[in-house]
Amino acid sequence: LRAPARGRQPVAPAGYSSGGLVAHAVAAELERRGAACAALVLLDTYRPDATELIEDLVPQVLHGLLERQARMTGDGEDSRGDGWLTAMARYLQFDWTPPPIQTPTLLVRAARPMPGRTADGEWQARWPAAETTLTVAGDHFTMLETYAAETARTVHDWLTERGGSR
Repeated sequence: LRAPARGRQPVAPAGYSSGGLVAHAVAAELERRGAACAALVLLDTYRPDATELIEDLVPQVLHGLLERQARMTGDGEDSRGDGWLTAMARYLQFDWTPPPIQTPTLLVRAARPMPGRTADGEWQARWPAAETTLTVAGDHFTMLETYAAETARTVHDWLTERGGSR
């Protein structure tokens, strides 16, 4: 990772779902190197220590991924093979404990539970260290499909209010 060049706009890493953990790691590393980020944007990212909630969500996430894969190929077959499934299983075994950071953090979470879940109980993403938590239309998947424009506007507006986007 390289720090942004002097005189350039600071970066605002963003990550969707478990990709938010990677974005958080990028922000932490940039801070460690003395190049603070303008912000960190987490899109429906669940804290890795919410193990019971995550374990409960894994079947819905896998079902949603397989459903989308079938729609993309028309026959349920993925030309990339099954490697993504093996990678995902390994990925879930990593220690993704996020270190504390100073970077202002936005959590954008879905307004509706994934198909197959009810809105009863705790199901929405939570990030206790987030400066701001905003809820957008859709579920974990449709917030970046059907409602992508609204989600993008929400992030853009928050960054603009903070002075992190022009």
